[in-house]
Parts: sequence; C-alpha cells; structure tokens
Amino acid sequence: MTVTDGVASLAVATLMCLIPGASAEIFSNETVLRQGLTLVEHPSSVGDCEYYSNWDGTVENAVAWQFEEVVAPDYGAWAECYDNDFVCYGVFYFTQLGDYVDQTVDIYVWDDDGGLPGNVICASIGNDPGPIAMWPDVSSHIFEINCQTSGSHFLGYWGDWPGERFGWAGAVSENGPLSCSVTKYAPGSGHPTGWGPVQIAFDYVQSLAIDEYAAAGPPEGGACCDLYYGTCRFELYSFNCEDQNEYWFEGQTCEDTVCEHPYYPNCCLSGGSCWVAIPCEVCSELGGHCVSAPCVPSPCVGPTSTEGATWGRIKSLYH
Repeated sequence: MTVTDGVASLAVATLMCLIPGASAEIFSNETVLRQGLTLVEHPSSVGDCEYYSNWDGTVENAVAWQFEEVVAPDYGAWAECYDNDFVCYGVFYFTQLGDYVDQTVDIYVWDDDGGLPGNVICASIGNDPGPIAMWPDVSSHIFEINCQTSGSHFLGYWGDWPGERFGWAGAVSENGPLSCSVTKYAPGSGHPTGWGPVQIAFDYVQSLAIDEYAAAGPPEGGACCDLYYGTCRFELYSFNCEDQNEYWFEGQTCEDTVCEHPYYPNCCLSGGSCWVAIPCEVCSELGGHCVSAPCVPSPCVGPTSTEGATWGRIKSLYH
C-alpha cells in the first residue's frame, strides 16, 4: 500500500468479494464475504429494476482521498455515469485498512453536464455504510435511492472524513474497459479543481466499482398488510413486504386496501389462539374455526394468544 498526503491506494491483490443474494436481504447492507477471484454475478433484475455496471466484475485495487483532499460538501467524491430514467438502488464496493470507525457516506445522483456531474438531482446524506471488509476483502453496500433522472446522470458517493485519514477506499478495476469514472478534485490538490476523470490522479484505474439498479420509471408500489394487526403501510417494492404474516397488494394504496388475506382468513383455535392466514379446511382439521378479522385484538374466545403459523408448525399437529 502507498499513501501520500492526499491519496490512498491499495496494492494489487487477489480479493475475496461479497455479492448479495437475489432476495430481500440483497438490500440489507450486511457484509457477508464469499471467496473468489472475481465477483459473482448480481441478479439481473429486482422487480422492475434492471442491473447496470460499467466494469468487468474483477477488482484489482482500491482508491480513496484523505486529509486536505476531502472538503465538505463533496470535494473528494467519486462517480460513474449511466443513462437510465429512474435509479432504484446504488451498489458500492468498499474496503478498509482498519481506520473505519463511524464515518458516514453521502450518496448523490447528479445530472450530466457535458460528460461531468452537474447539478445534484437527488442526495441522501449521512448514511451508515454498515460493516466494511478488511483489505484484501471487498464488501458491497446497497442503498435505496428512488431518483427520477430522465436520462444521462452520474451516481456516486462522498466519504465524510474532511481533513482526516480515509475511513475506507472504493474498489476499482484495472483490467476492464475504460469507463466514465470521475472524481471531484479539491482546491490545492495539484489537479484542476472540480470534477475530472479519475485517471488524472490514478492512471491505472479503468473503472470504479459503482453499479445501479434502474428502471424506466418509478415502481407502482403497493400496500403491505400486516395480517396480525390488520395494519398497512405503503412500499415501493414487494421485497420490502416479506416478513412473516405480511401480504403484498401490488398497485394498491393503504386507503383502498382492507388488510385481510385475499385467500385465507385467520384461524381461531381452542384456548383463544389466533393463527394468521390459515386455509379454512386446515383450520377445521386443527379443531378451529375461521374468522375474518385481524388477530390483534384477538377475535377468538379464551385467553389471548396470537401466533404466526408456519407450515412446519401446522404439519407437526398432524403427527
């Protein structure tokens, strides 16, 4: 590793890389490392959001600004260009040398001003990136953005450690195709102040490891009902409505949704237990009766005991 006053660059090494799975936990920002010489493939889509990437899927290095090269609000930021109408999520790859304490990350979407970032379209300030892998490991960090861009734009981040040693570095590819990677050079850096190609300072970088999930427009969203309580909240994505006893009504708002399972009512069992979303024939086999009401407050006679049923628990009662 080499460090100058303003620049931190991690030496070339074989990496162990994290890629989230194709499920709701893809958006948990949790770090789980998997070994590999290259990054395994992301899900090609999540809902209506397609996956876009400018690099070749292999990481050879990582870069960061530090000390006087990091000046609020965004000198020392990094970004990649894309051409999509709606950004659903941003995917960023970080690694550290032990200096990450509690530094936060600001996520930005800028419009395209002649091939460089222009005005800020959307911003999310002070985000916790979650656990960051130790070099030579790399972790992936995914943030919900939901930004209408209407075409060419830049997606990027700024690490919040102005005047201090870097908290983490962003992964880069040295072997893939040359992309539109840019960074914002601080005054006095020895480089032209403002946005410019990353290669001015890091001539070995082909692309930054910054990806996005994007769509043609905002998702329609839907009502997410908690069948325990009969409560409702609106979510843009169905995978945010996958907890036990939750049910997704696509394209509906909470105002026009009755929070009952469209196929299964709840089930009152002896002793006052209320189980959620059980087919009536199964409820009857269990010695109970169906009710068209949330389990809280319990509609069942007897001591209140609200339970979430699982098929494993139901099957166990047949033996």
